[in-house]
Amino acid sequence: MAGKLGTSGRPLTRDAARALALLVAARGRPVTLAELGEHGVRFPGQAVYELQLAGYAIDRTASGDGPRLGGYRVAVPAAG
Repeated sequence: MAGKLGTSGRPLTRDAARALALLVAARGRPVTLAELGEHGVRFPGQAVYELQLAGYAIDRTASGDGPRLGGYRVAVPAAG
């Protein structure tokens, strides 16, 4: 997956490309850093930050109950 370009035209690291694929596959469902780690992203926080620097619109969400296990989701343009 490495070599995928960010919106800035710079290549993404392997972790960022994997995180992006997972966030897109979630289709708007928030994905936690722990989930990203479980699916092979070695440094999930850094990968999310890299995606933001590359120009991707990443939203941070918070859960309303229990421990604050927030997640991240990427804004995917609507097909059309």
